[in-house]
Amino acid sequence: MKIFIHLLLLFTFLQSREPSPIPLPKTEILSRSSYECSELCLKRYLEKGDIFSFLSYSKDILDDPELEEKRRFFQTLLNISRSIDGAFVKIALIIPDKKIHTYSLSVAKSTFAYLLAREIPFQIENYYIDDEKNATIRESVKKVENDGFSFVIAPFTEDGAKILADLKTDLYFYIPTINSKKIESSNQHLLFGGIDYESQIDELINYLDGNDSISIFYDDSPKGEELENLVVSSLEKIGNRVAIKRSERVKKDDSNFNRFFSKRNFRNRYFLNTPRLKSALILSQMTVNDETPSVVLSTQINYSPTILSMTQFVDRRNLLIANSISSRINRDVLNTNSILQNDIKYDWINYSTTVGIDYLFSLITGQKRLFQELLIKNQIIYNVRIMKPQEARFVEVKKKN
Repeated sequence: MKIFIHLLLLFTFLQSREPSPIPLPKTEILSRSSYECSELCLKRYLEKGDIFSFLSYSKDILDDPELEEKRRFFQTLLNISRSIDGAFVKIALIIPDKKIHTYSLSVAKSTFAYLLAREIPFQIENYYIDDEKNATIRESVKKVENDGFSFVIAPFTEDGAKILADLKTDLYFYIPTINSKKIESSNQHLLFGGIDYESQIDELINYLDGNDSISIFYDDSPKGEELENLVVSSLEKIGNRVAIKRSERVKKDDSNFNRFFSKRNFRNRYFLNTPRLKSALILSQMTVNDETPSVVLSTQINYSPTILSMTQFVDRRNLLIANSISSRINRDVLNTNSILQNDIKYDWINYSTTVGIDYLFSLITGQKRLFQELLIKNQIIYNVRIMKPQEARFVEVKKKN
């Protein structure tokens, strides 16, 4: 289903002590689907947190009291109206929802929250596609062009991004999921926002002393293997002064890592290229085996409150994590995302989407950007900060050169 979201009229004088004579902004959500949605269908949208689809199908008063209460609540929250005028900012999203799964909703929320916070009329339309085949992408791009859009958010995988790179179109595409290092493209309208894991790993390697050895854990996913290769490459760049003691491939169903750890060993060093749950298990089992590594390194994939909640402080006391999400996020953008239960403080794809829509918004309107990340050679450049988990939060540590 495709959804139109229109924000009409500007939020004004919100901090003023005097009431403003200008009406509050109005939002309209229109369904572009010809299908009806039953009460069961509406409840499923609510369960998934897809409030925009819920509202697009529930414009009239609902018979179910609980659903009607939800309808009125979200209409009041978003100040929804049935009137509509021309949109000022028009953004299309092409979303391969079967490929990116949970991010299909959060990327849309990130875009909506940013534009809502900027208090300028806007229109968003979502184009959902089942796959990233050449014909599918070309067809969706043609629809976007025919519908009069010029700017597109496309959270594609590497396969889809390569197809976009070969398309001839005047549309501006922002891909929040992929770094430009992975795609060869001369298309100046193709912009990338993916995290630079190579830069993160290069920064982390600085925390290893000369003549050290390190053990690497990586999971058996494409991302895990990519990160393992980047660690090996980064070590080669420093002349192999740090040797790889071992490299362990962690399978999806692995949960016992005791065999890897030595009793009372205080000098081992580790690099974790594993998802949060696996990383938490590995860290906790180090503690169980009385192993106190001098340092444990990891990238953006483990920058999450989950690491804090799933481990004891003793498990993570020597853990260092590279992070490219800024600590200086605009308050209005942060609060609007919070209302929509959308995380841009720790979820890097949501953050990348927000930075990208910030760039496009400035390009369209000429207004000053809210985020500091620069676009250089069609890639958003993120500052890499090294974070150390404390009892209940992460703190930045001084970089080591």
